Amino acid sequence: MKKHILTFLCAALMLSVPAATFAQAQKKLSEKPAAPEISAASVWTKKPKNFEKKPVATFVLDIFAAGMITEKDAVAVVPVMTGDKTKNPGGKILVIVPAKDFPNFGKKYAPTAEKSSSSFGGKISYKELRGTFVTIAGESVLLYREKSAAVPKDFSPTAALEKQLDADPETANRNASEHEGFSKKIFSISKIGKDKSFTEAELSRLINLHNKGKKGAEKLKVKEVKNYLEGSPEECYSILDEKASVEWEIRW
Repeated sequence: MKKHILTFLCAALMLSVPAATFAQAQKKLSEKPAAPEISAASVWTKKPKNFEKKPVATFVLDIFAAGMITEKDAVAVVPVMTGDKTKNPGGKILVIVPAKDFPNFGKKYAPTAEKSSSSFGGKISYKELRGTFVTIAGESVLLYREKSAAVPKDFSPTAALEKQLDADPETANRNASEHEGFSKKIFSISKIGKDKSFTEAELSRLINLHNKGKKGAEKLKVKEVKNYLEGSPEECYSILDEKASVEWEIRW
């Protein structure tokens, strides 16, 4: 008898659940995940653990030179300037693009001027870019599309970009110094603490080298240089090391 009563109670409980509850549950299961809020690289890289392997979205404010790839390359690296929801610059990031998408990436995401009858010119239209924020070889990058081509083992985004630029005649001589008898070297602030070749001590040495013989506003400060280049990664400071015959470009 007790068994029959328990069965009846269970059935009654099931019948008492509103049908709308089941409909809502099914709807939630069928709904696609909400699109990520538009932000920028400066937000992701500030707290990388919060964004690691998660979908992100940004506006593309500019696309920089990416050189050329070969038929053997599975992916390409494209440097872009990201923008937040108000379309203000939010830092540069390297985008890992499948080789098949590389030829049309620039056309698809480059800012375009909208037609206007105003004498002040038309507005600029910025494209939204989505991808997955990940860390590869210690570098924060964006995988184009949520399902990007497999990144090769021991892949270095920066090294791959340098190889692409070397392969393009238009950018192959980018590191040639305009000063006769000088070679050019790049100091990347973003690699401090990640690459033994780039240290705080070396950055301070270069800043002191620039400040030698200068007064007042002509002098640079390490903190100011860092803050400026982080916000304007397309810019650089050029410093001549006369003794070593090296022109240093300090970049973000």
